[in-house]
Amino acid sequence: MQPMVAFSSIEAKYQSLSDGAKEIIWLRSLYAELHVFNNRPIVKFVNNESNVKLVKNPMFHTCTKHIEI
Repeated sequence: MQPMVAFSSIEAKYQSLSDGAKEIIWLRSLYAELHVFNNRPIVKFVNNESNVKLVKNPMFHTCTKHIEI
């Protein structure tokens, strides 16, 4: 169940990427509590050109302030 409404497919995918990043952070803290340490970066692959452009271009940041993450 999605707790918020997205106004576009780009926004919906951006929100799901944010949720995935939150899960990664949570897993890292869980591993730290279990004394399992991994200092390598976790890579999240994205197959969505519009979201990649949205994140990399600072001009779009003012247009996306309404996205709740």
